Amino acid sequence: MSKRIENKFVLPGLFFALLLSFASGSASAEELVMSTITSDVPGTNEILDGNYSEGIRQSEGYVNASYNLRKAAARNNLCVAYTALKQFEDATKWCDAAIEVGRRVSVTKNNRAVLAYLMGDYEFSTQLLSEAREAAGGFMSAPKLNHNEHVVELKIAELKGEKIFASFAKTN
Repeated sequence: MSKRIENKFVLPGLFFALLLSFASGSASAEELVMSTITSDVPGTNEILDGNYSEGIRQSEGYVNASYNLRKAAARNNLCVAYTALKQFEDATKWCDAAIEVGRRVSVTKNNRAVLAYLMGDYEFSTQLLSEAREAAGGFMSAPKLNHNEHVVELKIAELKGEKIFASFAKTN
């Protein structure tokens, strides 16, 4: 089940179903938010609607477009779709390729940060979110970045708490 939310969708950290509308403020701490860049690139609307296979098929035709925004959008679409499908090797390839284009870096680094989080690399996720914030200027919505940063911070704090507890348990 997917739910279209403008050019964004909520990606739950554990279940990968599109459950809640971030715009309504109902996203929980376990959910992360990814974005597409533009809806005029074929495949974008299919991905936003949860039809990832068709979105991938359509986006693949534009990954080497001469217009850099279209190229970044197509590569970013593939990043988002493969992340939603839990195909992390392909997602990494396309997230990195989208960043490489150098357009809408705040969006592409945010999406790569979500992927890093889902792959368990929380420190790298934090680094990428910081870079996304720096690159954002006025283009990326602060609520999305704030939310994703909050999710990652909670996870890191949880892991630190588990390490402290394990260390304490070993001494007693």
